[in-house]
Amino acid sequence: MKSLRRSTQFYLPGLFVIGALVAFSINLNNYFLSDDFAQIGKVLGGDFSVTWGHEYGGFFRPLFIWSYVIDGRLWGAHPFGYHLTNAVLHGANSFLVFISGRADLIATSFVLVSLWSYLAYEKHRRTLLLIVSLLSFWLALLAKESAICLPFIMLVLSFRNATPGKTRTVLLKSFESFAGVLVAFIALRAYFIGAVVGGYGASQHLNFSPRWIRDRLLEASTRSVLPTLPASWSLFLFKPLQSPLFYLIVLVSLGLITIAIVVRRKWYGPSKRKTQNRLLLTLLVSFLVSLLPVISLRLNLYETLGERFLYLPTVFSVLLLAHLSVIWIRDRRVWLLILICVAGFYSINLYRTTRVWRQASQLVFALKNDLAASASNDRVLILNAPDNLRGVPLFHNGLPEALQFFQKEKSIKQVDLVSFQSLHAANDPIELNSAGDQLTLRASEAVDRFDRIKGTDCLDATSVQSNSLRLQWKPCSAPTDVFFFSSGKMNRFTRN
Repeated sequence: MKSLRRSTQFYLPGLFVIGALVAFSINLNNYFLSDDFAQIGKVLGGDFSVTWGHEYGGFFRPLFIWSYVIDGRLWGAHPFGYHLTNAVLHGANSFLVFISGRADLIATSFVLVSLWSYLAYEKHRRTLLLIVSLLSFWLALLAKESAICLPFIMLVLSFRNATPGKTRTVLLKSFESFAGVLVAFIALRAYFIGAVVGGYGASQHLNFSPRWIRDRLLEASTRSVLPTLPASWSLFLFKPLQSPLFYLIVLVSLGLITIAIVVRRKWYGPSKRKTQNRLLLTLLVSFLVSLLPVISLRLNLYETLGERFLYLPTVFSVLLLAHLSVIWIRDRRVWLLILICVAGFYSINLYRTTRVWRQASQLVFALKNDLAASASNDRVLILNAPDNLRGVPLFHNGLPEALQFFQKEKSIKQVDLVSFQSLHAANDPIELNSAGDQLTLRASEAVDRFDRIKGTDCLDATSVQSNSLRLQWKPCSAPTDVFFFSSGKMNRFTRN
């Protein structure tokens, strides 16, 4: 029996990793996207300043950048190896809890190792386990700041596992150790980035508006268990309290919950229900606590790019759903049938999402090559850089670094961007009209939007709308090649 258990423990992690590789196999050869160029490009160029939060919004994530340094030594500028590392990390996380940015993968891995070590320490009281837990917490913080919620999750688990012989003083003593690590990290981070908050700024991280938190909690709860949802659901998704559909779903859910409570009282005695309730409450509170670092961020959770902000909270929401299924589905054949249906549903949605990411990577690769082949000067001006494809980042960041570090055909020293354009389809066209010193861009698709508009030394924006821009030419300070994106490619613009 012991040899069988050891064999299972040895092979099971491998099965999860293989499962992750199969699930994301369509994306393993994808090209780099957006922030990849900015972060990996700096590393490949020998500039490690980003490690210490000196650029890109004051994020202090050295372990995350060091992982790119290792991949850079192994794989160079070949994206396959970087995607392989991400898939292996995701498979490892799946094994750790039996259940899309590398920073979240690494941070979640160390958070889970820290949780496991701490629970083992509470059971066996071996100091080495506590040291492993504290060290893992420190490494999680070095990967991403969202790991700051871990001491509070530890506190929740400690109270849940408390026995009559354990006083609150003993529980709080363990919490103090993790709080001490957290304070040390905050001090170190503030030293390097020159601010206590950093990141997206205090206006987001510390803006806990009650209405926003209410809506965000509904969004996060929905998104943590469901894939990306249709844009036609926008009213229900973003303003649920103004949607009749939301109230209908709430009424149906309350009815089902009432029935479930009545059935459970018939199936289980008071002692069993008390044990179930303790675990349900622990998982629910842990989910809410793990949301705290991201719940105030003004970012879209419903796009595929927003999934990374729910990576850690999803650990607890999935465990919560699994526990509920064990409580109410007692027939193994029914449970297996439902499991197959759920797995099929998520597999289909995952396949659809990975296809969009693959299409996005192919578009980025082609556009980078278009610019490198077509530019004749070392200065490039782009009127509408493609920002994202249905939520998947294209050149949201990183276009200058893509041309600087990821192509050797042409030396391009300066890249100026007038605007960024969101795309519904890769081949979306734009209308471009030029009259004298006036230039007008209009998106042909109503859902496409222009954003982050700013003037350059060649052009000023004189009129800005969500799907159109009016620009005015100025004398350029140096010879500059002008490009615009339309119909899936970068087109060179020549003034008459």
